[in-house]
Order: sequence, then structure tokens, then C-alpha cells
Amino acid sequence: MAEPVQARPRILIVEDSIFVILTLEAMCEDQGWDIVGPATCVDEAQVLVQADHIDAALLDVNLGGEMSWGIAAALLARGIPFAFGTGYDVTTILPEQLKGSRIFSKPYRIHEIEHHVRLMLATVVSG
Repeated sequence: MAEPVQARPRILIVEDSIFVILTLEAMCEDQGWDIVGPATCVDEAQVLVQADHIDAALLDVNLGGEMSWGIAAALLARGIPFAFGTGYDVTTILPEQLKGSRIFSKPYRIHEIEHHVRLMLATVVSG
């Protein structure tokens, strides 16, 4: 079960593009959200998921050739909401057990990502 959202929500960023990381970090800073990570590979992300307090997560689908499905499964197991970011066809990319997950498409629109994070945080607060 996820822990209650802190005064400054903590957002895990899992992304392998430095340009996207910088954009997401600026967005989080502007919104008053703390950043966990960023993790640029699956192994780094798995360590953060298990070791850190996280209120929500933004996951790139493909991290240097590794898919982020295991990270999503670990987040699900802890009750932490997440959204995938991808340039892939969203109707076919997700494995069956992750169908219905939140997805934001590339090219990223910062207002869309903010919206997803706010919905995820609201879910944690009300859940």
C-alpha cells in the first residue's frame, strides 16, 4: 500500500534522455514536487522503487533497449501510481498485465504530463 502523499510530493523519474530529464525536473520544480532519481536504467529504477518514498512515477517505456515493465510491476506491488511515456503505438506496446496504464505520448507536452501527475497524486490522497 502506498504511503500518504507528503507536503511536497515525491515523483520518481525513470528516463534515459538527458533532455527529457531536464524538462521533467524543471516541471517538478515549478510544481513544488520533489524528484526521486532520475534513474536512467532499469536496475537504477528498481533500487529507487524499493528504497525510496515515492508518491508517483513517470516511466519511459524503453530504457536503452530494456523495457520498463518490471519497474511498473514493482510500483504496482507497492501501490504507487505511474504513467508511461512512449513514442510507440500505445494500442500495442503494453503487455497484457499493464493494459489500461496511464500513458503520455511523445512528443511530450508538459501540460499533459502535469495533468497525469496531478491525477496520480489525487488517487494517492483519496485512496
